[in-house]
Amino acid sequence: PFGSKGGALPRYSNKTSDMARILCTHVGSLPRPAAMVPVVRGDVPEPADWEEQLKAATAGVLTKQLEAGLDVINDGELSRRDYVSAARARMSGFGSKKRSATAADLEQSEEYAQKFKGRKGLLSLEKETVIENPACDAEIEYLPEGLKNLETEIERITGVI
Repeated sequence: PFGSKGGALPRYSNKTSDMARILCTHVGSLPRPAAMVPVVRGDVPEPADWEEQLKAATAGVLTKQLEAGLDVINDGELSRRDYVSAARARMSGFGSKKRSATAADLEQSEEYAQKFKGRKGLLSLEKETVIENPACDAEIEYLPEGLKNLETEIERITGVI
């Protein structure tokens, strides 16, 4: 096991009583170490020790989640730019584009929405900025290289637990 301090990741029991409780988790990206950001964005090539950096960062982010009391943990998307790009690289069936939805709650708050004008992400934060994202247009299947990449990611995460 590979932990953030060289040992095994800590094990926590959140059982505080016999009452049923709601399991806690999170969804999405977590902050990456600053040195990893340009690599993940594709601005610089992966350094020779990239796999070691990923393992150390993964152990660190898993440990922090356990210390915070989360029950279901993940790597916080450390190794990928974003979920959509990773999915498209791993699977077939996303050959067309579709206009993304806007954030409906911001549409009702026009003054606040204007602060996001022109900002592009996976969805538009106001009506005037058009964003097109890949859309499903065929059966979704793992590509051979995509499946290999997924298996490598799973091995990295399970290897530090």
